[in-house]
Parts: sequence; structure tokens; C-alpha cells
Amino acid sequence: MLKRLVAMIALLGLVLAACGGGTSSCEDIADETVGLVQEVIDEIDQMSPEEIAGQGESSPSFLTDFDEQAEQLADEATSLGCTNEEMSELIRAQAGSLTAESEFGQFFVELVQSGEFQGL
Repeated sequence: MLKRLVAMIALLGLVLAACGGGTSSCEDIADETVGLVQEVIDEIDQMSPEEIAGQGESSPSFLTDFDEQAEQLADEATSLGCTNEEMSELIRAQAGSLTAESEFGQFFVELVQSGEFQGL
């Protein structure tokens, strides 16, 4: 499941780098992205290590929702013409607001804040 979560968050970064339904700026997209990542981290924080390890190749429903929302944000990003570099900078700037209670959640917070995900 760790591999899947890392891939999903990385995908979100790549998708958003393309930069757009109800937002008006690249900053808004970055804000929504960080909010979406926080939702995933909150879900992870509620899972026990056994639950995380037991997921295997199946995806919990929150990751399916994450996929759908990421695609919507990607479409919005594309329509706004945000660049990869611009989105990466904006997301990293807002990533300081991410929090986690679990060690696993903190792992993702640190990755997003450091910009180690491709596209973030």
C-alpha cells in the first residue's frame, strides 16, 4: 500500500502540474492540492500499521476518491496553463500547513514539504 500511496501522491503532483472546475488561479489549485493531500494523510493516520500492511494491491476507497479529485484538479490546472515549476513551488510553499499524527503520515508530510515527489 505504501507504494500505491506514494504513486498516488506523485500522480497528483504530475496531474496538477498540467494546472483548473471552480478555481481561478494556480494558487487556488495548489491550495486545493494541499488540502487533498491532507485528507489522504488524515485517512492514513486513522489506519493501524497492520491495516496499512494488509492492503496489499487493493486500494482503500479514500484513494479512489483521491484519484477522481486529482483528475478534476488536473483538468483545472490544464485550463489555467500552470507550469510544472510554478505548481511545484506553490505546493511546497503551502505544504507547511500539512500535519500528521502517525509516523507513516509524517513520512508523507515530509516528502511533500521537501519536494521529493516528482511534480510536487
